[in-house]
Amino acid sequence: MCSLLMLASCTLFDTRDPEDPTVLRSTFDPPTEPLTVLGNMTAAFRELNEVNYLRCLSDSLTGGGLEFRPTPEASSRYGVFLAWTKQQEQEYFLNIRSRLPTGNALTLTFGTPVLQSQTSDSAQVEVTYDLVVPHGQQSVPDRGRGRAQFVMVLDRTTGFWAVRRWSDFAVDATTTSWSDVKGAFSQ
Repeated sequence: MCSLLMLASCTLFDTRDPEDPTVLRSTFDPPTEPLTVLGNMTAAFRELNEVNYLRCLSDSLTGGGLEFRPTPEASSRYGVFLAWTKQQEQEYFLNIRSRLPTGNALTLTFGTPVLQSQTSDSAQVEVTYDLVVPHGQQSVPDRGRGRAQFVMVLDRTTGFWAVRRWSDFAVDATTTSWSDVKGAFSQ
C-alpha cells in the first residue's frame, strides 16, 4: 500500500514540457572519421545552424585556411571567389538563412561518397550533392547540383576532421551549382 502511494506521487510517468521552437537545434556528431563531416554538413543545413556548418570547415588554427575552388562558370560570373574564406562561407550561409520564409529549411543531400584516398591526417572524398534553397525570390538560384571534391584534414589536437580544400564541379552548363548559390548569396 505504501509503495502505491509513493508511485502515485512520483512524476516519473508525467509528460515533459515541449521544447521551445525558437531554440536552435544542434546535431553534430564528433567527426572522428572523414565521412562524418558530410553528415554534419547535412544536419547544419537542415537546422540552419551556421556554427555547426563552420565547424565542418578547416581554419588557419586547425589545418590551414579553407580553400574553395568554384566552378569556372561561377568564378567568371561572381567576382567574390578571388579571396573566398571561411568568413565568406559564414556570410553566404547567414544571407540564405535570412531570406528563407518562416518555416522553410534548406535541404542538402549527398550521394554515395567515394573515399579516393586517405592517410593518417588527410582524406580526399568525392560526392554528388543537391542543395535546395526554397527562398521564393526571382533571379536568385534556389537549387545547386553538382559534384564536390573535398580534401579533409585531421586536427590532431581535437581528433576531428574538417574540410580544408573544396572543389566544385557543375553537372552541365545549364545546371546551377553550389558555387552559383554561394556567389548569389554572398552579394
